[in-house]
Amino acid sequence: MRGWVGIAVVALIALAGFWVWRDYQTWLALGPSEVSADVRGWIAVTQQGLLEGRDGLDTTRYDKTIAEQKECAFLGGYLPKREGQRPHVGHWIAPHRQLDQFAAPDMKKRGEALFTEAAAQDAERLTIKKSAIEIGTDALFVKKAGATAESEAGHVHTNDGALHVIVGAADAATVIETEWGQAHPLAGRGNLPDGYVMVYAPRNERELVIAQRIVIAAIGHVGDYRCVNLSAGEQRP
Repeated sequence: MRGWVGIAVVALIALAGFWVWRDYQTWLALGPSEVSADVRGWIAVTQQGLLEGRDGLDTTRYDKTIAEQKECAFLGGYLPKREGQRPHVGHWIAPHRQLDQFAAPDMKKRGEALFTEAAAQDAERLTIKKSAIEIGTDALFVKKAGATAESEAGHVHTNDGALHVIVGAADAATVIETEWGQAHPLAGRGNLPDGYVMVYAPRNERELVIAQRIVIAAIGHVGDYRCVNLSAGEQRP
């Protein structure tokens, strides 16, 4: 009996070791982030995620802010439901990435253009510079009327094609509930706003249009634009 127990213990240790090795290798393959690409970096993001991370699909965090009606709902409270299953998203806090359903190369470029074209159309209030949240990534910054400093609205990932944007509570809930994205595990903690969400990588023209609407909502929220529905396209029946 003791022999079988010993074998079972060894097998469990081997399985745990294999999981740890695979998890580490998968994390490394996601590319650079603000932590060192080594075992210490992997341990740090894994530990912080376990201790401080929240369910990215939980929208109850937004209930109080929505009830107070202090923020605009630039999406008008509606998006058509995303087709198919949600992509798998890594559990790590950095980098926060999709693990499948990646955007095709041309869609990645068009996703990047959502930000660069917006900046070109309103150079007085919008600009592209290095992200203050995700090191080494270009991001769209918005200048509020009468302000001198800019605030980050979002950026796109060159590896998976997904976007990170900062939207208001109502718009964040809309994005999550219609399955277009999910909140970052640390949204609402540290320097990350509650409305810091990942928008899944657009897979086709229709999804690119939705992503554009969400980017416009982020610009409206961060720039403190006049409280109107900036979203275009399908409306609630």
